[in-house]
Amino acid sequence: MPERPLERSDGFCKMHNMMKLSNFESLVCSLCQNPGAYAVLLGSGLSRSANIPTGWEITLELIRRVSSLRNEGTPDDLPEWYKDTFGKAADYSDLLDMVSGSEAERRQIIHQFIESQNDEDQRRPTLAHYAVAQLVSDGIIKVIITTNFDRLMETALKEKGIEPTIISHESDIKGAEPLVHARCTVIKVHGDYLDTRIKNTPDELATYSDSMNTLLDRVFDWYGLIVAGWSGDWDIALRDAILRAPGRRYQLYWTARGKPSRQAQSLIDNRRGKVIEITDADSFATKLLEAVKGLRESMEPHPDSLEIKIALSKKYCRDDYYNLEWTELLQGEIRGVVDHIEKNLRTDVKDKPTFNEAIRFLVEVSHGIRILSFICARWGTDESFRILLNEIEELSFKYKPIGGFVYYINILNVAFSFCFYYSLLGAYLSEKYVRIFQCFDHDIYLFSSKTPSKYILQAPFSCCDRIDWKWLDGLERNKIPTSAFIINLLNGDSKYIGLSEKILETSMNDIEKIITIHYASERIEEQKRVPGLWFWTPYGDYIFDGFRMPEDIFGSFLNSHRGKKLVSTGLANGKVEDAVKNSVEFLKEIRWG
Repeated sequence: MPERPLERSDGFCKMHNMMKLSNFESLVCSLCQNPGAYAVLLGSGLSRSANIPTGWEITLELIRRVSSLRNEGTPDDLPEWYKDTFGKAADYSDLLDMVSGSEAERRQIIHQFIESQNDEDQRRPTLAHYAVAQLVSDGIIKVIITTNFDRLMETALKEKGIEPTIISHESDIKGAEPLVHARCTVIKVHGDYLDTRIKNTPDELATYSDSMNTLLDRVFDWYGLIVAGWSGDWDIALRDAILRAPGRRYQLYWTARGKPSRQAQSLIDNRRGKVIEITDADSFATKLLEAVKGLRESMEPHPDSLEIKIALSKKYCRDDYYNLEWTELLQGEIRGVVDHIEKNLRTDVKDKPTFNEAIRFLVEVSHGIRILSFICARWGTDESFRILLNEIEELSFKYKPIGGFVYYINILNVAFSFCFYYSLLGAYLSEKYVRIFQCFDHDIYLFSSKTPSKYILQAPFSCCDRIDWKWLDGLERNKIPTSAFIINLLNGDSKYIGLSEKILETSMNDIEKIITIHYASERIEEQKRVPGLWFWTPYGDYIFDGFRMPEDIFGSFLNSHRGKKLVSTGLANGKVEDAVKNSVEFLKEIRWG
């Protein structure tokens, strides 16, 4: 069974129930509430303002030319003269054959009626055409039915960068992209002017082929309808298609200059439609576009909201085509964090209340960038992850000359540490272990050194010198407060990360082991360069894993599936045995109060 367009029932445009709206306001609200659920029916009124003659007007002009060729002047009743002279009703194709001798001549005649002859010619898309094209571009309209056989609507769409699916004859229907999947479908029920099979005469307008009727039945059943520039008087087959549609899912809106004709009113009444009085199609369509845009903007969350940033990040970081947009998104977010920190975070006071105030502030301002870091590390491309690692260095203040307590200057780097941990978690969960080591080994330049350091040596919480993490509210009695702190932070972000508390705890437990082992290998190398340097490495809550000794904890982890993968990927720079041995000895020497 063919797919139907999605219906929305969230009711975010609740004005329908709150107050009596005009028919125009009701239309605006319906379009915003149900984007893609309405089709537009465009009649000759749209093209007429662009000086495009109707099909019948072209037929009459061709009859006049034939009568002139026969030196019979201009009859008072052109169709009747043609029928009396040739024994049948006027036919568009026959008339073209009479006044032209070849296919090229035929096309030239048609071009004279339809196409612009010079830059000053007004046969260009009207404001109404462009407004409809913009509504398509914005996802509000997906289906256009037109009785016009010119190409003004297609031109307006293409100028907006939209390549529509065109159905101008029953032969185009088979194989056409389904309505719900196509970005835009234009159904030209009377044909295209370059095809001599266009429909003009009353007899031709009385019936459609079975396949065209089936297509129209589907449109009028599934979609609401906005009628503009169509009188409803002459196109019998089109009227019948609208009348027989069983669906009343969405409203019919009929625009009219003055009072609709008797034929039109009967159709409106049958569909329980609403009439919108207009002065002309251009002003109506332009006003509609502006109203829809305004209402949508008022209903959208603030462009700086986290939901918007997350949606953009999922699009940008997963496709290298958007590397520029991804970089700009990160830079904008990081710039905002840095500005807030530089303007609002104090480094001249050292006490518990001020410390907790600073941490709460950093948690708040870094919300977006740490979630973006997680998303990129877990789902982004390799290039987008490289861009992330380059950009988050800006969050580290260790390369800047800043005055104040060293204790508090290190607090400035906490947002950088958040991104470090969130990136590791994303890479760990997706088993992209190479990214973990790319993060560890990424260069970071320090103000106090001429040679670069590495993220692994600067980002872990316990590498922030002289910070007493036991000052954290509620964690004063916790032996490893930073482990509990990062778990609490991740649980608070579970809405965006989508992981249970158990998975977060298990994952961070493993990540802290990885940090311990890899940092240990870096420290061993540093000891070779700096005689007398004591051994130290970060550690986490995992050391309280029951009554197990450190060597058992590390051994169990390294023999797991993930552990083996990490070792083969580059854990401890290939020197896992030495790193674990030194780490075990170090942890055994620690005495807990």
